[in-house]
Amino acid sequence: MTAVVRTRTCDSKRLVRNLALFFVLTLINALLVRYGELFKPGEFGLPGIYLAVGVMIAFGLWFGLWGVLAAFAGYLLGASLPAGMLATVGIALAFADFVEVLIPVLAFQLFAADSGLRSRRDFQVFLAFGWLINNLLGALIGSGAVLLFGVIPAELFPTSFFEWLIGNLIVTLLITTVLLRLVTPLVRSAGLFVERYWC
Repeated sequence: MTAVVRTRTCDSKRLVRNLALFFVLTLINALLVRYGELFKPGEFGLPGIYLAVGVMIAFGLWFGLWGVLAAFAGYLLGASLPAGMLATVGIALAFADFVEVLIPVLAFQLFAADSGLRSRRDFQVFLAFGWLINNLLGALIGSGAVLLFGVIPAELFPTSFFEWLIGNLIVTLLITTVLLRLVTPLVRSAGLFVERYWC
């Protein structure tokens, strides 16, 4: 497979617009992180159904690295700071979201896949990098962080990992694919779509 070089200049007007977009995405992510987790167990460190990840991945595929950074910042703003968790735990969990969004962004650029999932190949790239690999690593990083920093005991690590992974796989398959198929054309027609990493 050959990568397609995407051409678009990043003038100052577009850069300012993308910075404003980053702040809006961060706020949306923060609200989703704070209020959009379903079936949350009572014990911190055990994940519920994390709806934010489905939207964060779509944001990354629409808005490039602005969406990736907004996933990290949104977690810090929506969960870490209000919960008063240790900074190291909050940063590690925000990094898990960062990785879950960064991997599909890099893969879609590398393989010149269309985030509208127009072809079978686009959907295969999404399943490999936007559904499976990214969520495996995110679950490993997130569950590993809460174990490493003593939030959960070692015997809860498998539970935390598998609940994180399965929940994110379900959300990503149901929410992200629908968003990408239905909303990508609207993002493009509005002129908001980021063709390359930053513009």
